Amino acid sequence: MKRRSYQKGSVVAVKKNGKIAAWDFRWREDGRNKSERLGSIEKFPLKAKAEKAAEPLRLRINDDREVVRFHQLAARFEAEELPERMSTRSGYRSNLRRLRTSWDDVRLTEMANDPMRIEIWLKDLRTLPERGPVRPMRKKSKQNVRNLLHLLFDRAMAWKYLSLQRNPIELVRLKEPAGIKSKPRDRDLVSPADFSAMLMDKETPQNVRVMIAVAMCTGIRVSEILGLRWECINFENGFISIEVSAVGKHQDVPKTESSEEVVPMHEALGKILMDWRRKLPSVNGWVFGNPVTGRPYWRDSMQNYLVKLGDKLRIENLGWHSFRHTYRRMLDDLDTPLEVQRHLMRHSSTAMTEKYGRKKGAKLHLTRPANEQLVKSLLIPEEFPMRQAETCTNRSGFYGVYPQGEKYAAKMSLMGKKLYLGLFDRPEDAARRYDQEARRRKGITASLNFPEESVAKWHMESRISLQNAVPFDEPPAQ
Repeated sequence: MKRRSYQKGSVVAVKKNGKIAAWDFRWREDGRNKSERLGSIEKFPLKAKAEKAAEPLRLRINDDREVVRFHQLAARFEAEELPERMSTRSGYRSNLRRLRTSWDDVRLTEMANDPMRIEIWLKDLRTLPERGPVRPMRKKSKQNVRNLLHLLFDRAMAWKYLSLQRNPIELVRLKEPAGIKSKPRDRDLVSPADFSAMLMDKETPQNVRVMIAVAMCTGIRVSEILGLRWECINFENGFISIEVSAVGKHQDVPKTESSEEVVPMHEALGKILMDWRRKLPSVNGWVFGNPVTGRPYWRDSMQNYLVKLGDKLRIENLGWHSFRHTYRRMLDDLDTPLEVQRHLMRHSSTAMTEKYGRKKGAKLHLTRPANEQLVKSLLIPEEFPMRQAETCTNRSGFYGVYPQGEKYAAKMSLMGKKLYLGLFDRPEDAARRYDQEARRRKGITASLNFPEESVAKWHMESRISLQNAVPFDEPPAQ
């Protein structure tokens, strides 16, 4: 029979010669005391760390229990399922901490039975205060949290914590918070002139300028640039082998399996790298090694120089990934086949490639000919005929003109009310006053007495308005 109570067990100190030597985890099973060694005092100098190491054991001894809480699932996932790549692992851990803050003691069955509660929680997620002003979290960040939740519940089903046929997170939809509209971001790309200016900027350290040259000429990621070793560069055959990704003080495999490839190296880039090799002694074989630490430079320290270059060249949000987006945009502008672009970008799918280097109007040279061919097949007249005025039934013979003694009154009916426009000696003057007000209030739908005069006057006013307009790049006169 399944137990209804949760057995927490206990972490106890094992002493030797009066001093703590190790930590044991103890519990009861079938009426007997059980224990398992967690580790030595050197491995876990604090009891809190030993308690954390005991979480997977608590899950194991409660496998036959009816109730499993979220913190147990998260602890086992962190112990057994985290990816090996350090940057991905840190992202998972960050989102796990956010999840545990809100759901730590909630039963998995409660979460599975109420996916709408999770959806509302995701909708209300906000950024953390230590990362700038608190604001609603972007959809992409929420998607990362949702994806991790989906993976956690997949594992919960595999570990038999839940008896379900369908992952409940599939029912959770992401909606944009009020006032925020998600759309593909148009990045400020790097023009050839800006690229040349960056390489010639004497205030930027030479190692940063060489990194910029590699980024712009190959489109590889900054972690892969920092992970370059001299043995990865084949000067004789003109290619670079991507084998290592450096993030912080960690060296890892590239981001994806398709990223672990070779990329072509133009002779101009080869010359830049060869000159760089002659000028700077190798630091443990790294192309961009830090002589102080013996490891590759940190990306954040290199980013500071790009911020200064971006301010100088008026490129908003210039970052290392801007070069990768620019590389793809330039490939597309050269009408490079999409499959070739995918291989050069080392993406696993063309759908991912198409997300890079987005720019409004980038496909205009492709869409314009098709549009022109379609419009030519339409029977479009060279000039639209003027609207035929309806026959006026007024005694004066004009719209809105009414005899009043020996003079003529101009009037207009507007939303059921009569609007008096003035009294005139001649019916033509009253008719022109009516046309003026009718055109102002009703626009092109107005029935006019002198439509030709009205159109000519409208064109004249438009020309005057354009002449007086201030160009966008000139400040208004003070």
